[in-house]
Amino acid sequence: MESAFAKLSLKDLLHIVLENMRKRRSRILLTIGNVFLGVALVSSMMMLSYSYTPKTTGNVFKPLNLNDYQIWVTIISLTVCVITIFNSMLISVTERYKEIGTMKCLGAKDSLILQLFIFEALVIGFIGGLLGFSIAFITTMPMILLQIGTLLPLQNYLYVMSLSFAVALLISLIATIYPAYHASKINPVDALRFEV
Repeated sequence: MESAFAKLSLKDLLHIVLENMRKRRSRILLTIGNVFLGVALVSSMMMLSYSYTPKTTGNVFKPLNLNDYQIWVTIISLTVCVITIFNSMLISVTERYKEIGTMKCLGAKDSLILQLFIFEALVIGFIGGLLGFSIAFITTMPMILLQIGTLLPLQNYLYVMSLSFAVALLISLIATIYPAYHASKINPVDALRFEV
Protein backbone atom coordinates (compact mmCIF):
# COMPACT_ATOMS: atom_id res chain seq x y z
CA MET A 1 0.00 0.00 0.00
CA GLU A 2 1.43 3.37 -1.06
CA SER A 3 1.42 6.24 1.42
CA ALA A 4 -0.92 9.19 0.84
CA PHE A 5 2.07 11.42 1.53
CA ALA A 6 4.66 9.55 -0.55
CA LYS A 7 5.11 12.15 -3.28
CA LEU A 8 4.09 15.50 -1.90
CA SER A 9 4.95 18.36 -4.24
CA LEU A 10 5.96 21.86 -3.16
CA LYS A 11 2.52 23.10 -4.25
CA ASP A 12 0.79 20.51 -2.05
CA LEU A 13 3.10 21.36 0.85
CA LEU A 14 2.26 25.05 0.46
CA HIS A 15 -1.47 24.23 0.31
CA ILE A 16 -1.30 22.22 3.56
CA VAL A 17 0.71 24.96 5.31
CA LEU A 18 -1.66 27.74 4.18
CA GLU A 19 -4.68 25.68 5.24
CA ASN A 20 -3.16 25.12 8.69
CA MET A 21 -2.37 28.83 8.92
CA ARG A 22 -5.95 29.69 7.97
CA LYS A 23 -7.33 27.38 10.69
CA ARG A 24 -5.10 28.96 13.32
CA ARG A 25 -5.42 32.50 12.00
CA SER A 26 -5.27 34.40 15.30
CA ARG A 27 -2.08 32.68 16.52
CA ILE A 28 -0.44 33.00 13.10
CA LEU A 29 -1.31 36.71 12.92
CA LEU A 30 0.18 37.18 16.39
CA THR A 31 3.37 35.39 15.31
CA ILE A 32 3.60 37.37 12.07
CA GLY A 33 3.04 40.56 14.08
CA ASN A 34 5.90 39.59 16.36
CA VAL A 35 8.27 39.05 13.41
CA PHE A 36 6.98 42.23 11.79
CA LEU A 37 7.72 44.37 14.86
CA GLY A 38 11.20 42.93 15.32
CA VAL A 39 12.11 43.44 11.66
CA ALA A 40 10.55 46.92 11.58
CA LEU A 41 12.68 47.95 14.56
CA VAL A 42 15.90 46.61 13.04
CA SER A 43 15.15 48.06 9.58
CA SER A 44 14.21 51.50 10.85
CA MET A 45 17.30 51.69 13.07
CA MET A 46 19.51 50.75 10.13
CA MET A 47 17.91 53.34 7.85
CA LEU A 48 18.04 56.08 10.49
CA SER A 49 21.65 55.30 11.39
CA TYR A 50 22.67 56.63 7.97
CA SER A 51 21.41 60.12 8.77
CA TYR A 52 23.68 60.27 11.85
CA THR A 53 26.89 59.23 10.06
CA PRO A 54 29.31 61.65 8.40
CA LYS A 55 28.09 62.55 4.92
CA THR A 56 30.00 61.53 1.83
CA THR A 57 29.99 63.45 -1.39
CA GLY A 58 27.35 62.36 -3.86
CA ASN A 59 24.84 59.56 -3.62
CA VAL A 60 27.36 56.80 -2.96
CA PHE A 61 26.36 53.49 -1.44
CA LYS A 62 27.50 53.27 2.15
CA PRO A 63 26.79 50.16 4.24
CA LEU A 64 24.57 51.05 7.17
CA ASN A 65 26.03 50.37 10.59
CA LEU A 66 24.40 50.26 14.00
CA ASN A 67 26.03 51.77 17.07
CA ASP A 68 26.50 49.79 20.32
CA TYR A 69 23.21 50.93 21.85
CA GLN A 70 21.25 49.98 18.71
CA ILE A 71 22.96 46.59 18.56
CA TRP A 72 21.90 45.77 22.13
CA VAL A 73 18.32 46.91 21.52
CA THR A 74 18.28 44.79 18.36
CA ILE A 75 19.62 41.71 20.14
CA ILE A 76 17.06 42.02 22.95
CA SER A 77 14.21 42.62 20.49
CA LEU A 78 15.12 39.65 18.30
CA THR A 79 15.59 37.39 21.33
CA VAL A 80 12.07 38.24 22.48
CA CYS A 81 10.83 37.51 18.94
CA VAL A 82 12.53 34.11 18.89
CA ILE A 83 11.10 33.15 22.30
CA THR A 84 7.58 34.21 21.29
CA ILE A 85 7.72 32.34 17.97
CA PHE A 86 9.14 29.28 19.76
CA ASN A 87 6.25 29.34 22.23
CA SER A 88 3.68 29.80 19.47
CA MET A 89 5.07 26.89 17.45
CA LEU A 90 5.13 24.61 20.51
CA ILE A 91 1.47 25.42 21.14
CA SER A 92 0.78 24.76 17.47
CA VAL A 93 2.38 21.31 17.78
CA THR A 94 0.25 20.56 20.85
CA GLU A 95 -2.93 21.63 19.03
CA ARG A 96 -2.07 19.40 16.07
CA TYR A 97 -1.17 16.25 17.98
CA LYS A 98 -4.08 14.21 16.60
CA GLU A 99 -3.60 15.64 13.12
CA ILE A 100 0.09 14.71 13.17
CA GLY A 101 -0.78 11.24 14.50
CA THR A 102 -3.32 10.73 11.72
CA MET A 103 -0.82 11.86 9.08
CA LYS A 104 1.78 9.45 10.46
CA CYS A 105 -0.76 6.60 10.47
CA LEU A 106 -1.45 7.37 6.81
CA GLY A 107 2.26 7.06 6.02
CA ALA A 108 3.74 10.51 6.54
CA LYS A 109 7.42 10.26 7.43
CA ASP A 110 9.15 12.29 10.13
CA SER A 111 10.83 14.36 7.42
CA LEU A 112 7.45 15.46 6.02
CA ILE A 113 6.23 16.65 9.42
CA LEU A 114 9.52 18.48 9.86
CA GLN A 115 9.13 20.08 6.41
CA LEU A 116 5.59 21.25 7.19
CA PHE A 117 6.66 23.17 10.29
CA ILE A 118 9.83 24.56 8.69
CA PHE A 119 7.86 25.66 5.62
CA GLU A 120 5.26 27.32 7.86
CA ALA A 121 8.08 29.18 9.64
CA LEU A 122 9.46 30.38 6.29
CA VAL A 123 6.04 31.67 5.21
CA ILE A 124 5.60 33.47 8.55
CA GLY A 125 9.12 34.91 8.28
CA PHE A 126 8.59 36.07 4.71
CA ILE A 127 5.30 37.83 5.47
CA GLY A 128 6.67 39.36 8.68
CA GLY A 129 9.83 40.52 6.90
CA LEU A 130 7.86 42.09 4.06
CA LEU A 131 5.53 43.95 6.42
CA GLY A 132 8.37 44.95 8.75
CA PHE A 133 10.53 46.44 6.01
CA SER A 134 7.55 48.19 4.37
CA ILE A 135 6.44 49.87 7.58
CA ALA A 136 10.02 50.80 8.50
CA PHE A 137 10.49 52.36 5.05
CA ILE A 138 7.25 54.34 5.27
CA THR A 139 7.87 55.62 8.81
CA THR A 140 11.55 56.49 8.44
CA MET A 141 11.27 58.19 5.04
CA PRO A 142 9.98 61.53 6.47
CA MET A 143 12.59 61.49 9.25
CA ILE A 144 15.43 60.89 6.79
CA LEU A 145 14.12 63.66 4.54
CA LEU A 146 14.15 66.04 7.52
CA GLN A 147 17.61 64.93 8.69
CA ILE A 148 19.58 64.92 5.43
CA GLY A 149 17.21 66.61 2.99
CA THR A 150 17.07 63.68 0.56
CA LEU A 151 16.25 60.00 0.50
CA LEU A 152 18.93 57.35 0.81
CA PRO A 153 20.37 55.82 -2.36
CA LEU A 154 18.39 52.84 -3.70
CA GLN A 155 21.28 50.48 -2.91
CA ASN A 156 20.95 51.30 0.79
CA TYR A 157 17.26 50.40 0.78
CA LEU A 158 17.98 47.16 -1.09
CA TYR A 159 20.69 46.36 1.46
CA VAL A 160 18.30 46.94 4.38
CA MET A 161 15.53 45.00 2.63
CA SER A 162 17.77 41.96 2.06
CA LEU A 163 18.94 42.08 5.69
CA SER A 164 15.33 42.42 6.85
CA PHE A 165 14.27 39.29 4.99
CA ALA A 166 17.35 37.42 6.19
CA VAL A 167 16.66 38.36 9.82
CA ALA A 168 12.95 37.49 9.53
CA LEU A 169 13.63 34.08 8.00
CA LEU A 170 16.48 33.35 10.40
CA ILE A 171 14.57 34.13 13.60
CA SER A 172 11.56 32.14 12.33
CA LEU A 173 13.75 29.14 11.50
CA ILE A 174 15.74 29.25 14.75
CA ALA A 175 12.53 29.42 16.78
CA THR A 176 10.93 26.54 14.86
CA ILE A 177 13.75 23.98 14.85
CA TYR A 178 12.92 22.34 18.19
CA PRO A 179 9.09 22.41 17.84
CA ALA A 180 9.39 20.94 14.33
CA TYR A 181 11.77 18.22 15.53
CA HIS A 182 9.45 17.47 18.47
CA ALA A 183 6.46 17.21 16.12
CA SER A 184 8.32 14.87 13.78
CA LYS A 185 9.12 12.45 16.63
CA ILE A 186 5.55 12.14 17.93
CA ASN A 187 4.40 8.54 18.36
CA PRO A 188 1.21 8.19 16.28
CA VAL A 189 -0.47 5.88 18.81
CA ASP A 190 0.11 8.34 21.66
CA ALA A 191 -0.94 11.24 19.45
CA LEU A 192 -4.29 9.68 18.62
CA ARG A 193 -5.03 9.17 22.33
CA PHE A 194 -3.92 12.70 23.23
CA GLU A 195 -6.54 15.06 24.68
CA VAL A 196 -5.96 18.84 24.43
